[in-house]
Amino acid sequence: MKNLEMNLGVVIRPYMSQADVDFVISGQLELYKTEFGFDTLAWISYVNDGVNELMRKFHPAKDCLLILERGGVPAGSVAITHDDEDTARLRFLFIKQEARGFGAGRRLVGTAVGFCRNSGYKRICLWTFDQLDAARHLYGSAGFRITETQRNETWSDTPLLEERWELEL
Repeated sequence: MKNLEMNLGVVIRPYMSQADVDFVISGQLELYKTEFGFDTLAWISYVNDGVNELMRKFHPAKDCLLILERGGVPAGSVAITHDDEDTARLRFLFIKQEARGFGAGRRLVGTAVGFCRNSGYKRICLWTFDQLDAARHLYGSAGFRITETQRNETWSDTPLLEERWELEL
């Protein structure tokens, strides 16, 4: 019953305004600083530049920015950007702590994958890192597989292992 009650107030919608874009940036920065200590200038620039580039190059048939709302309040996001004609990139997935644990992430990723299928992409790639256990589990259960790894020493004081995941559609 808890899952049903929690899901009733959840909506996934396309971004509608600059306020949504600002929410994605601030949400990413806040979450990763709080949970993983990411507060370097390199990380802040990566998020700001990435979201702003998405919006500058936004093509509605190839890109999407989805906002998860719970009770009418933004609580998460995911984006799809076009790398090339055949390859989409899943980016900026996050869910606020209070909206976790009842399938919102699965719904966000499923909606993003559906967008990619409908847009004619042949594959989706994403980058994540080895400490994001819940996200990694979610990607694996959606059919993504790790195809590459690399060490990152720029986003926090602790080195991490970045992972590239791909899903063939």
